[in-house]
Amino acid sequence: MWRLRPESTVGAHAQGANSDSIGICFEGSYNKESMPQAQIDAGRELVAELKKKYDISKVVRHKDVGNTDCPGKNFPFDAIVAGAQKKPAAAKPAAKPKAVKYKITTKSGVNIRKKPDTKASKVGAYAKGDVVTVSETKTVSGNLWGKTSKGWFAIKYGGASYAKKC
Repeated sequence: MWRLRPESTVGAHAQGANSDSIGICFEGSYNKESMPQAQIDAGRELVAELKKKYDISKVVRHKDVGNTDCPGKNFPFDAIVAGAQKKPAAAKPAAKPKAVKYKITTKSGVNIRKKPDTKASKVGAYAKGDVVTVSETKTVSGNLWGKTSKGWFAIKYGGASYAKKC
């Protein structure tokens, strides 16, 4: 979508109607072609925005104010100006990540942090041999972190593995 003249500038799109209208051009030959859905969606969004911004109640085609067949017999006028749109597919709820058990393998154990970041506050520690349930994993700066009920710990950090799946 390209903006041509500013909205406050009188256009030259429809003789006799230029001073009190805003012209929108849709690229295509809509006596021969059909408009792609992405262009319909963009047009619908633009028209809705302009209607709201300027409290516009009436939208017309070029042929409604001039001697032309523009915008063409295949132009989806109603879909664009009336806000008709295809219903989006119902969003599936995000699958809850499966909890995975990890066993701490480092001699010194691992720190538990408030966030997956070594600079985050320490809120505790797990000792070597502790088995913890990880509800979520996150990779931050190339390091793998696991979230437990107590906070975050590094599963893999700086290339070293601190825990393994059970």
